[in-house]
Amino acid sequence: MIFIQFIAAFIAVVSFSVNLEIPKKHIIIVGVVGALGWIIFVICNYFNLNEILAYFISALFVTIISLILSKVLKAVSTIFLIPGILPIVPGIAMYKMIYFLINNNLKESAYQLLQAILITGGIALAIFITESIKGIKIIRKEQVNEN
Repeated sequence: MIFIQFIAAFIAVVSFSVNLEIPKKHIIIVGVVGALGWIIFVICNYFNLNEILAYFISALFVTIISLILSKVLKAVSTIFLIPGILPIVPGIAMYKMIYFLINNNLKESAYQLLQAILITGGIALAIFITESIKGIKIIRKEQVNEN
């Protein structure tokens, strides 16, 4: 079952990457990054972690891998990050929010909106934390080089 999810996430990310015109030499790697990010999310859910924490951990993983790959492959990290987070974007929460809104279930609609906002915030926080740590490291290198 997890292998099928890996393949599905891989195909989704590769298709999205082609649409974004990611360089061809990076498309397979980007697909693996996105699929692994999804598998991390599935594993977190398997261990009954909070859903928002699972999204956060998955986004943190994708961001760290994207930064590492950007250094190793000498490419911009967003080439790996943007398509890599595609499988964990909270599309289902937004869909449910609209569905319940149309069906005049305002309480459930508000709940789904809050879930989508919290998930998106968790993903953004993971990216922010990782980029901030990278920024601190760069500043420290510049300070050492000045002395």
